Amino acid sequence: MNIRVILCERCGPCKILGPRLENVMKSYMNSVLLAKVDVDQLDTVAEKYKIKVVPTVISIKNGKEIERFEGAKEEEFIRRKIEYVLAHNG
Repeated sequence: MNIRVILCERCGPCKILGPRLENVMKSYMNSVLLAKVDVDQLDTVAEKYKIKVVPTVISIKNGKEIERFEGAKEEEFIRRKIEYVLAHNG
């Protein structure tokens, strides 16, 4: 499974989410691939995933979106989302 983080370098909430997400992801390095995408650099990604808010975090498996959340969430929220996705989508 991979997780795509759609963000914008100049976005305040994106700057808050980044370190939180990276900290949580340390526990999942062997099971989840994290990819950050800056919408200012790749605006086609925002169109493809119908991004309305940054940051948006999308969990993808086999090319299909299985979960998403928006905003600068706390580490525990992020951890729960990842655990849910892994438990229900392997």
